[in-house]
Amino acid sequence: QPKGSNYIPTPVRYENSKCGLIKIRNQDQECFKWCMRYHQSNKGAKEMRTTALLKVDDKSNYSNITFPVSYEDITTFENDNEVMINVFNIGEDGRSIEHWKAGNMIFVKNPINLLLLNGDEDKKHFVYIKKLSSLLCKATCSNYTDRLFCPFCVNSIKKGETLEEHCKAKHFSTSNNCNLELPEIGSSMKFKNHENKLERPFI
Repeated sequence: QPKGSNYIPTPVRYENSKCGLIKIRNQDQECFKWCMRYHQSNKGAKEMRTTALLKVDDKSNYSNITFPVSYEDITTFENDNEVMINVFNIGEDGRSIEHWKAGNMIFVKNPINLLLLNGDEDKKHFVYIKKLSSLLCKATCSNYTDRLFCPFCVNSIKKGETLEEHCKAKHFSTSNNCNLELPEIGSSMKFKNHENKLERPFI
Protein backbone atom coordinates (compact mmCIF):
# COMPACT_ATOMS: atom_id res chain seq x y z
CA GLN A 1 0.00 0.00 0.00
CA PRO A 2 1.71 3.24 -1.16
CA LYS A 3 2.20 5.88 1.55
CA GLY A 4 3.26 9.49 1.11
CA SER A 5 6.39 10.50 3.05
CA ASN A 6 9.24 13.02 2.65
CA TYR A 7 10.30 15.15 -0.32
CA ILE A 8 10.87 13.64 -3.79
CA PRO A 9 11.87 15.80 -6.80
CA THR A 10 9.13 16.40 -9.37
CA PRO A 11 9.63 14.82 -12.84
CA VAL A 12 11.12 17.24 -15.37
CA ARG A 13 7.95 17.38 -17.47
CA TYR A 14 5.95 18.78 -14.55
CA GLU A 15 8.55 20.79 -12.64
CA ASN A 16 7.58 24.09 -14.29
CA SER A 17 5.49 26.31 -12.00
CA LYS A 18 2.93 26.69 -14.80
CA CYS A 19 1.90 23.05 -14.19
CA GLY A 20 0.09 24.17 -11.02
CA LEU A 21 2.07 22.03 -8.54
CA ILE A 22 3.19 23.15 -5.06
CA LYS A 23 6.35 21.27 -4.06
CA ILE A 24 6.80 21.42 -0.28
CA ARG A 25 10.30 20.33 0.81
CA ASN A 26 9.42 18.59 4.06
CA GLN A 27 12.00 16.36 5.75
CA ASP A 28 9.56 14.27 7.79
CA GLN A 29 6.92 11.63 6.98
CA GLU A 30 4.01 14.09 7.01
CA CYS A 31 3.85 15.47 3.46
CA PHE A 32 0.08 14.94 3.52
CA LYS A 33 -0.27 17.22 6.54
CA TRP A 34 1.93 19.88 4.93
CA CYS A 35 -0.37 19.80 1.90
CA MET A 36 -3.40 20.28 4.15
CA ARG A 37 -1.67 23.22 5.83
CA TYR A 38 -0.99 24.81 2.45
CA HIS A 39 -4.62 24.29 1.46
CA GLN A 40 -5.65 26.38 4.47
CA SER A 41 -3.06 29.11 3.78
CA ASN A 42 -3.40 32.19 1.59
CA LYS A 43 -1.46 30.24 -1.08
CA GLY A 44 1.06 33.04 -1.57
CA ALA A 45 4.34 32.72 -3.48
CA LYS A 46 6.42 31.94 -0.38
CA GLU A 47 3.85 29.99 1.60
CA MET A 48 5.08 26.65 0.30
CA ARG A 49 8.00 26.90 2.74
CA THR A 50 7.65 24.80 5.87
CA THR A 51 8.62 27.78 8.05
CA ALA A 52 5.67 29.72 6.66
CA LEU A 53 3.29 26.77 6.88
CA LEU A 54 4.06 26.31 10.57
CA LYS A 55 2.37 29.67 11.14
CA VAL A 56 -0.87 28.51 9.49
CA ASP A 57 -3.77 27.85 11.85
CA ASP A 58 -4.32 24.19 10.96
CA LYS A 59 -7.94 23.33 11.75
CA SER A 60 -7.88 19.82 10.24
CA ASN A 61 -8.62 16.75 12.34
CA TYR A 62 -5.80 14.17 12.14
CA SER A 63 -6.77 12.19 15.23
CA ASN A 64 -7.88 9.04 13.36
CA ILE A 65 -5.02 8.70 10.89
CA THR A 66 -1.31 7.80 11.09
CA PHE A 67 1.70 9.05 9.13
CA PRO A 68 2.76 8.38 6.47
CA VAL A 69 -0.86 8.18 5.36
CA SER A 70 -2.36 5.27 3.41
CA TYR A 71 -5.36 5.07 1.07
CA GLU A 72 -7.62 4.18 4.00
CA ASP A 73 -6.25 7.09 6.07
CA ILE A 74 -7.21 9.56 3.34
CA THR A 75 -10.77 8.19 3.25
CA THR A 76 -10.98 8.56 7.04
CA PHE A 77 -9.61 12.11 6.83
CA GLU A 78 -12.24 13.01 4.22
CA ASN A 79 -15.08 11.87 6.46
CA ASP A 80 -13.64 13.50 9.58
CA ASN A 81 -13.08 16.86 7.87
CA GLU A 82 -15.84 16.82 5.22
CA VAL A 83 -13.48 17.39 2.30
CA MET A 84 -13.10 15.66 -1.06
CA ILE A 85 -9.53 14.53 -1.74
CA ASN A 86 -8.60 13.38 -5.24
CA VAL A 87 -5.18 11.76 -5.60
CA PHE A 88 -3.47 11.38 -8.97
CA ASN A 89 -0.21 9.81 -10.09
CA ILE A 90 1.92 9.91 -13.23
CA GLY A 91 1.44 7.01 -15.64
CA GLU A 92 4.18 4.62 -16.72
CA ASP A 93 4.66 6.63 -19.91
CA GLY A 94 5.89 9.53 -17.76
CA ARG A 95 3.29 11.87 -19.22
CA SER A 96 -0.29 10.80 -18.53
CA ILE A 97 -2.03 11.75 -15.28
CA GLU A 98 -4.03 8.89 -13.77
CA HIS A 99 -6.33 8.43 -10.81
CA TRP A 100 -4.90 6.81 -7.68
CA LYS A 101 -7.89 7.68 -5.52
CA ALA A 102 -11.17 9.40 -6.40
CA GLY A 103 -12.54 11.66 -3.69
CA ASN A 104 -15.84 11.39 -1.85
CA MET A 105 -18.37 13.21 -4.06
CA ILE A 106 -20.53 14.01 -1.01
CA PHE A 107 -18.02 16.78 -0.25
CA VAL A 108 -17.62 18.00 -3.84
CA LYS A 109 -17.95 21.64 -2.72
CA ASN A 110 -14.65 21.39 -0.83
CA PRO A 111 -12.19 19.64 -3.20
CA ILE A 112 -8.48 19.07 -2.57
CA ASN A 113 -6.27 17.64 -5.33
CA LEU A 114 -2.94 15.88 -4.70
CA LEU A 115 -0.30 14.25 -6.89
CA LEU A 116 1.45 11.13 -5.56
CA LEU A 117 5.06 10.87 -6.73
CA ASN A 118 7.06 7.64 -6.77
CA GLY A 119 10.72 7.67 -5.75
CA ASP A 120 13.51 5.17 -5.13
CA GLU A 121 13.19 2.37 -2.55
CA ASP A 122 9.38 2.54 -2.70
CA LYS A 123 9.33 6.13 -1.39
CA LYS A 124 6.22 8.18 -2.05
CA HIS A 125 5.50 11.89 -1.75
CA PHE A 126 2.30 13.97 -1.94
CA VAL A 127 2.41 17.21 -3.93
CA TYR A 128 -0.37 19.79 -3.63
CA ILE A 129 -2.11 20.58 -6.93
CA LYS A 130 -2.94 24.27 -6.83
CA LYS A 131 -4.53 24.34 -10.28
CA LEU A 132 -5.67 20.98 -11.62
CA SER A 133 -6.56 22.41 -15.02
CA SER A 134 -2.93 23.47 -15.59
CA LEU A 135 -1.62 20.00 -14.74
CA LEU A 136 -4.14 18.12 -16.88
CA CYS A 137 -3.71 20.55 -19.74
CA LYS A 138 0.05 19.88 -19.68
CA ALA A 139 -0.66 16.14 -19.76
CA THR A 140 -3.18 16.22 -22.60
CA CYS A 141 -2.38 19.27 -24.75
CA SER A 142 0.63 20.70 -26.54
CA ASN A 143 -0.47 24.28 -25.83
CA TYR A 144 -2.04 25.64 -22.63
CA THR A 145 -5.71 26.57 -22.77
CA ASP A 146 -7.51 27.94 -19.73
CA ARG A 147 -10.32 25.45 -19.15
CA LEU A 148 -11.83 23.58 -16.22
CA PHE A 149 -11.18 19.84 -15.86
CA CYS A 150 -13.15 17.21 -13.95
CA PRO A 151 -11.07 15.38 -11.28
CA PHE A 152 -13.10 12.17 -11.82
CA CYS A 153 -13.17 11.59 -15.57
CA VAL A 154 -10.15 13.87 -16.19
CA ASN A 155 -12.01 15.49 -19.11
CA SER A 156 -12.59 19.18 -19.70
CA ILE A 157 -15.88 20.63 -18.48
CA LYS A 158 -17.95 22.48 -21.04
CA LYS A 159 -17.97 26.26 -20.86
CA GLY A 160 -20.47 27.75 -18.42
CA GLU A 161 -20.84 24.54 -16.40
CA THR A 162 -19.58 24.24 -12.80
CA LEU A 163 -17.78 21.20 -11.39
CA GLU A 164 -20.76 20.42 -9.16
CA GLU A 165 -23.18 20.56 -12.11
CA HIS A 166 -20.89 18.36 -14.19
CA CYS A 167 -20.60 15.74 -11.42
CA LYS A 168 -24.35 15.60 -10.87
CA ALA A 169 -24.99 15.19 -14.60
CA LYS A 170 -22.20 12.79 -15.50
CA HIS A 171 -21.01 10.80 -12.50
CA PHE A 172 -23.13 8.30 -10.67
CA SER A 173 -20.32 6.79 -8.57
CA THR A 174 -16.68 7.82 -8.10
CA SER A 175 -15.73 4.51 -6.49
CA ASN A 176 -16.06 2.55 -9.73
CA ASN A 177 -16.03 5.49 -12.18
CA CYS A 178 -19.48 4.69 -13.57
CA ASN A 179 -20.91 7.55 -15.61
CA LEU A 180 -24.62 8.31 -15.74
CA GLU A 181 -25.54 9.74 -19.13
CA LEU A 182 -29.03 11.25 -19.05
CA PRO A 183 -31.03 11.94 -22.25
CA GLU A 184 -31.83 15.50 -23.22
CA ILE A 185 -35.12 16.94 -21.95
CA GLY A 186 -37.92 16.10 -24.40
CA SER A 187 -36.03 13.30 -26.14
CA SER A 188 -37.47 9.80 -26.56
CA MET A 189 -36.22 6.24 -26.97
CA LYS A 190 -37.52 3.59 -29.38
CA PHE A 191 -37.11 -0.17 -29.33
CA LYS A 192 -37.10 -1.86 -32.74
CA ASN A 193 -35.66 -5.34 -32.21
CA HIS A 194 -38.89 -6.98 -31.12
CA GLU A 195 -37.52 -10.42 -32.01
CA ASN A 196 -35.25 -10.12 -28.97
CA LYS A 197 -38.12 -9.71 -26.53
CA LEU A 198 -38.78 -12.45 -23.94
CA GLU A 199 -42.17 -13.32 -22.53
CA ARG A 200 -42.50 -12.87 -18.78
CA PRO A 201 -45.56 -13.23 -16.54
CA PHE A 202 -47.17 -9.96 -15.43
CA ILE A 203 -47.36 -9.72 -11.65
